[in-house]
Amino acid sequence: MASNFVNAYVTLRRQNHKNCYEMLKNQLGLYSCMNISLATKPPEWHTLPAVQTAMNTGTHVLAYYQLELPAEKAHQLPTMASKIANGQTIGTQNPDEIARLSAYTATVVWCSEPTPLPETPEWVRGFFVLGFPVAIVQNDIGALQTILFGKISMGGRIRWEDVWIPAVLAQRWQGATFGVEGIRQLVQAKPHSPLLMAIFKPCLGEPPATLAESLYQQAITGTHLVKDDEVLSDASVDVGLGRLEACLGALARAKAETGNTPLYAFNLNGAAHELLPRAERYLAAGATAFLFNYLAYGLPTLHMLATQLSRKIPIIAHPALGGAFYGSVSHGLSPALVFGTLPRLAGADACLFPSPYGGVCLPKAEALAVQRAQLCEHSGLKAIFPVPSAGIVAGMVPSILADFGNDVIINAGTGIMEAEGGAVAGANAFLSQL
Repeated sequence: MASNFVNAYVTLRRQNHKNCYEMLKNQLGLYSCMNISLATKPPEWHTLPAVQTAMNTGTHVLAYYQLELPAEKAHQLPTMASKIANGQTIGTQNPDEIARLSAYTATVVWCSEPTPLPETPEWVRGFFVLGFPVAIVQNDIGALQTILFGKISMGGRIRWEDVWIPAVLAQRWQGATFGVEGIRQLVQAKPHSPLLMAIFKPCLGEPPATLAESLYQQAITGTHLVKDDEVLSDASVDVGLGRLEACLGALARAKAETGNTPLYAFNLNGAAHELLPRAERYLAAGATAFLFNYLAYGLPTLHMLATQLSRKIPIIAHPALGGAFYGSVSHGLSPALVFGTLPRLAGADACLFPSPYGGVCLPKAEALAVQRAQLCEHSGLKAIFPVPSAGIVAGMVPSILADFGNDVIINAGTGIMEAEGGAVAGANAFLSQL
């Protein structure tokens, strides 16, 4: 089922079908992910018998790949998968060395039958799963990326689709601290309710007092989260503290008047060596959440912050630079991996990604695959909040809820801040539909 779905979807993407998700439902008989129980089920490749057997051992990290190759080499797919497994680990073809280092060598868990690309039948597409011993990954998400896809990422038409880690590694990395239910509790939202997040627009160049007043207006209206724009940077920790203190004052005023307790996602930025000291200063000053550009700074940095801050504050992961990773259906990383599995492993509590509706779009099938990667059961890790974003306006809310269910943060910038009637009216237009 996994290879059937991906083959059909990629084919439709290559043919530029904008409604490829709906076409897939008709062609493959899939249920819509508007049923939230489907979104929480594991991805299809997890259900392959060979993969389930490998998962049950709990000794290997499993990586799922797509590979395209010339049709005359279709029969070589298993051999190529085996060579990739060797090259990404011990890197030797010496039989004696292979035998001696077998405990450190990746193995081929499963391999599909290649199928022709309809638009270019001289090429075929196949999928395979490799198992990597947990011992070679250790406690390092940077090593995970390097071992599973580092060198081979430059090897042509190969795409890293997904990764699964066993419980022993999930317990070390821990993933999200708050996740879906934890964030709901922090903002005092009802169980199973969708949330609304507003973005300061404009943000860059605005004085702290202006941003604080905007935050106050959103807080008294009932918006659940308000975040900085990701492009906002602070020349020093003192500059950041000035904005934070002004905004915390606005939150305190709104709580005293209404009892509302929204989170303010403060954009954590600065030179790499300054990030942790700055975060500690902001946390001590009362920061309620951090926005973090996790791809620009790197997944190991996100993981470091989640762990070194003693897991006291939720981290909202921003996808800036994401398009450089997922832009091709033939190589790079899948959107589900970039915006779903990897930030979830690294400790994000919510992650933004392009919605199927706004100005920067993912096709619906890929957006729903991101949602599934964020919500599905994965070795006991907490589910993280899906945040479909970019160009969201109030009229899109019914579609968002129909497609993503209630475990979602609806994220809007100009759709709230520049709405007719002002930002309060803009927020109410969203909230009235939740």
